[in-house]
Amino acid sequence: MAILFGGFVKFGQGLGIFPTNFFFDNFIYISICIQIMFFSLGLADLISQLQQEALTQASFVAELNAHLEKKVKIRTQELSVSLESIELLINNMGQSVFAINAEGIIIEPVSNFSFNIFGEEITGKSIWNTLFKWLDKEDADYSNLHFGFSIVFYADDLQWIMVGDTFPTKFQIKDTKGTKKSLKTTMRPIYNNDLCEKIMFIIEDVTELEKLEADVKQQREKNALKVEKLQSIVVNSKESLTQFFYES
Repeated sequence: MAILFGGFVKFGQGLGIFPTNFFFDNFIYISICIQIMFFSLGLADLISQLQQEALTQASFVAELNAHLEKKVKIRTQELSVSLESIELLINNMGQSVFAINAEGIIIEPVSNFSFNIFGEEITGKSIWNTLFKWLDKEDADYSNLHFGFSIVFYADDLQWIMVGDTFPTKFQIKDTKGTKKSLKTTMRPIYNNDLCEKIMFIIEDVTELEKLEADVKQQREKNALKVEKLQSIVVNSKESLTQFFYES
C-alpha cells in the first residue's frame, strides 16, 4: 500500500500536481514507516491479547492443578487408610497370606505369620524355594504345579477352572530350624482386566492338629481293643469261666 501511494505521489509530481520538497520527495519512505508503525501497533496489540489469553490459561491450569492435587491428596489419604486396615487385618490372621507374580516371586503384602511358618522373611523369594522346596520333582504334584502355572498367568478364568483343582492342598516342609511342618494351602487367582495377574496363597500350619488327630485315632483304637476283649469275656459261658478259674 505504501509503495502504491508513493508511486501515485511521484506520478503527481511529474504532472506538477504535487510540489517538489522533502516530504513529497520521500513520501514513499514516509508511507512505509507509517505502515510499519501501524503494523507494529497491531502486532503489539496482538501480543498483548495473546499474553492476556496465556495468563488466563495459566491461571485456569493452576487452579485445575490445585484442584487435582487436592483430590489426589484426599484419595491418597483414603487409600493409605484402606491399606493400613487391610495390612492390620492380614497381620492379625493366624495364617500366612501372600501372592506371587508370573515369575513365581512372592510379592508384598506378606502377613507377619508367614515368618512363624517358614522361619524366615519370604518377600522377594521364589515360591519354588520356599513352599514348593520339599516337593519331589518326580512327583505328580510338582508336574501339575509347573504345568498349571505355565498356562494360568495372563489367561482368563477358563484356564484356572481347568487346572486349579489339580493343585495340591497339603505340603510338608522344614523351616530354617529343620522342624517338619504340615501346611494346608489354598490358592486363589487374582484377576486384572479379566486376566490372571497373580495367585494368592492362604497357608495354615496344621502340624499340631494332625498330631492331635493321630493321638485321638490311636486312643480310639486302644479303646476299641479293650471293648473287644471285654465283649469276648462276657460272651463266655459260666462253665467256661469256672473251668478257667479251676485250671488256673
